Amino acid sequence: MSNPLPGSLTFTLLVVTSAWPPDPFAVQAIKELPDAGIDVSVACRKRPDEDWLPHPRLRWVSAQPRYNWLPVRLFRLGWLMIRAAASAPGDLRLLVSHARQGRSHLESLRVLYRLLPVTGRRWDLIYFNGVSAALDYLPLFDLGRPVVINYEEFNADAAVSDLGVTLESVHAALRRASAIHCASETISQKAVGLGLEPAKIRIIRPAVDHIFFHPPEEGRAPSKEFRVITAGPCVWAGGFEFALLAIRRLTDQGIPARFDIICSGDADWHERERILYTIRDLELDDRVRLHEGWPLKEVRNHLQQSDVFLISSLQENTSCAALAAMACGLPVVTNDCGGILKMVTDGVEGLIVPARDPEAMAGALAVLREDAGLRFRMGRAGRQRVESSFTLSQQVEQLVSLYQRVLSGAE
Repeated sequence: MSNPLPGSLTFTLLVVTSAWPPDPFAVQAIKELPDAGIDVSVACRKRPDEDWLPHPRLRWVSAQPRYNWLPVRLFRLGWLMIRAAASAPGDLRLLVSHARQGRSHLESLRVLYRLLPVTGRRWDLIYFNGVSAALDYLPLFDLGRPVVINYEEFNADAAVSDLGVTLESVHAALRRASAIHCASETISQKAVGLGLEPAKIRIIRPAVDHIFFHPPEEGRAPSKEFRVITAGPCVWAGGFEFALLAIRRLTDQGIPARFDIICSGDADWHERERILYTIRDLELDDRVRLHEGWPLKEVRNHLQQSDVFLISSLQENTSCAALAAMACGLPVVTNDCGGILKMVTDGVEGLIVPARDPEAMAGALAVLREDAGLRFRMGRAGRQRVESSFTLSQQVEQLVSLYQRVLSGAE
């Protein structure tokens, strides 16, 4: 266990996330926070893996468990209310008043069932991992704790489409936060476009554990197949259909390409079906594999066995998965999508192509397929880029600094 960061202040942090893992790579930063002197509780529905919770300063808060039997739900609700009444009666009264604003008694009970697991406990700071999580737990803003929100455009879009809220509700939640965490200048500019004060926005770039993610020690095993891999949220903004069209073009050119798609987080069922349908429609069943729910070790193994990492996203601003691939010595082929340009320089760590252009994407992949030396040089440059600018220790230090500034009232 490492020592707390210099000048660090021990405090308690509640991380609220709609899904677990929120992103397999984001989990790594959360795991490092306790060693910086922070007591961390993560509120989510799914229990994290057992190997994630051995640290005495890491805890899981069971939020909205899916008990199917109504008596069990009611019993749990009663127990949570008793606990909250004993430890934080003021918080309980406030949240009950919020729940009573529901359109029906059933809706009020659902609100309480969602809020009570995180009521009656004392946290110094609340960090919402995404706009959806903030809107799900909006009454927590009234408990008097400082709030930080991690803002991502695709997450805000999902909140509007999935939760049925208005853009004004999203803007209002962001404005109520003490600080907004953005992963790139591109995202921060969009946040300012929503009317947020620039002074409340802090840019903290993504990072990756470059010790865990590393090139294969004995080099990449030779293969007759050209091994392309991607990873990211299974959402429409992933642009997977353009990647699949590019793989189809490679196959038509006689290039034996194999494409692995690793879906991180909770996959959107409709998007998953659309991807599978596109694979079948393009007759790529023997060339493309869709994977879900892999542990990081399995992700690392597949990155080490691949030749190129591909990004086809339409809203990609930053990509922890791309950083992991670069740390493993892979060149990157990516769309020109804002913040990704801070990670990949065209011709240095990879090749950049126009968005929604499968032909250009296929052309870049074909260039790398034909030149193993170029793949090696770009992979080595990518590894060096991660080591210099995107390490986990750098990210954790910046996060802790942000939290401390919020708690001190400097933000």
